[in-house]
Amino acid sequence: METRYSRNIPALSEEECALLQTKRIAIIGCGGLGGHLIDLAARIGFGAIRAVDGDVFEESNLNRQLLCDCSQLGKSKAQAAAAYIHRVNPQISCEGIAVMLNADNAAELLAGCDLVFDALDSIESRRLLAYAAAASNLPVAYGAIRGWVAQATLYLPEEPLIDLLYPPDARLSDKSALAFTPALCAALQISLWSPSLNRHALLCRSAEYGNSHPAFALKNASMCLKDIWRHFSVVILRESAQLPADARPRKPAARARRRRSMFRPAARRAARSLCAVLDRCAR
Repeated sequence: METRYSRNIPALSEEECALLQTKRIAIIGCGGLGGHLIDLAARIGFGAIRAVDGDVFEESNLNRQLLCDCSQLGKSKAQAAAAYIHRVNPQISCEGIAVMLNADNAAELLAGCDLVFDALDSIESRRLLAYAAAASNLPVAYGAIRGWVAQATLYLPEEPLIDLLYPPDARLSDKSALAFTPALCAALQISLWSPSLNRHALLCRSAEYGNSHPAFALKNASMCLKDIWRHFSVVILRESAQLPADARPRKPAARARRRRSMFRPAARRAARSLCAVLDRCAR
């Protein structure tokens, strides 16, 4: 085991580290989420990273985007991603593709990849990516943020998760993004692919859901700090933060009040839930 990855051991075995180096991943979006995903993926040791984003950095990105600094304003996010990967880990094969994902290029952008990370910021683009990944038989690590809320999940090609998360009438009304929320969300997304936590999804592209199913979990997503599905996490960093639209209780008011009581104290319940998720995934 080379020194670069020696601190991955024993959390990851040498065989698992070697396996990661054979995997090519696509990170679609190189902004707030994507920048942190790129950093974490380069450091943990994926063999090849394809970073896709047709946008350029602007001043409003400075509050949260890891790859953005004053010298990068007006420059390509994808090219900055490729340069950053090379500086962090020159052993990785990296591609920075400065195009926007669309129906015409989606299949080509995902070609040859083993894993896909959704770091997009629009519902339409997320749907497009989900359908393209399903057509290419690729699993997706989804992540989304808003203000104090981070949401991450893993779905396989045969699962209609994106349609459950974003029904046809879904709209984004709040685009606030704090510096630490994308960092947390990206960490959750990367951990979904960790062989030690999610061995079946990484090695075999299969998963076990026990007594629950994604559709059931999402219908009950108001219990977002409880382990309702081993691959679905919503972390609320501040108790006063408002839940995203797809995670708001759809129960009568009295039951909704009882649900809210579950979130107090928020930090303790969140920690307990995440520990339970990680414990189950490790088994």
